[in-house]
Amino acid sequence: MPNLLIEREELSQQDLEKWLATSLVPIEPDAAFVRTLKARLIRYSGGKAFSIWMVIGSVAMGLLLILTWLGMLLRAVFIILGLLGLLSDRRIKSQPAS
Repeated sequence: MPNLLIEREELSQQDLEKWLATSLVPIEPDAAFVRTLKARLIRYSGGKAFSIWMVIGSVAMGLLLILTWLGMLLRAVFIILGLLGLLSDRRIKSQPAS
């Protein structure tokens, strides 16, 4: 098997295929390696179900929702007061002066 790092001559396609066939032999990984790899991929966070950013985001969204509803309520109150003001103004103008 030629050592590609030491020899600098160009390999033919057949030599390269032969070298790759002998070098790249598939292997079965050890069970402990597979278990360790799976353990690294799975993140268990049972004790820490909520991160601080989730709590901050939820509180901020709740505050924005409350402020939005209060703004809509305030607009509705202003509309009702404006309509009442228009109606009372019309009543005052429609009554004859005494």
